[in-house]
Amino acid sequence: MMPMEEALTLAKKRRTIRNFDRKPVNLDEIKTCLEIAGTAPSGADMQPWHFCIITSEAKKIEIRQACEQVEREFYDRRIS
Repeated sequence: MMPMEEALTLAKKRRTIRNFDRKPVNLDEIKTCLEIAGTAPSGADMQPWHFCIITSEAKKIEIRQACEQVEREFYDRRIS
């Protein structure tokens, strides 16, 4: 098990990533990752989440623009 000081040091080094590699990821690997994620514990063991794999560049842009709009509203109106 990791000492708490080491965990704190690692946590302080983490950063938000806003630029991602454009190299395609193998669809079978994505599906396996989602299967793994779906095994995570949840309340009443119900696993209430849903996953979508978006391959359309146009749809990715549309989703990103919508998310950025919500984020702008959050920072402009909800927190100051």
